[in-house]
Amino acid sequence: MGTPIGGTVEILSGLDPELLYRSPEPDDMAEKILQFLARSEAELKGLRERCRQFVLAHYDWDLVTQRLMEVMQELADRST
Repeated sequence: MGTPIGGTVEILSGLDPELLYRSPEPDDMAEKILQFLARSEAELKGLRERCRQFVLAHYDWDLVTQRLMEVMQELADRST
């Protein structure tokens, strides 16, 4: 869960828009937490799987190192 500030919106809205607080105000955050805690086990299971797939697709070390190598190669190609 997160506030609608910075990159949090881009990350969480793709997983489940309900993970975003309406504002960083404590009352809004408390309301959203209570709604989250009221979710069924089936809903939570689906969310866990979506979150896991998102992390594997975007933050897997093999993927990160491959992207880093591509950027380094591009920079090396520019300097020659």
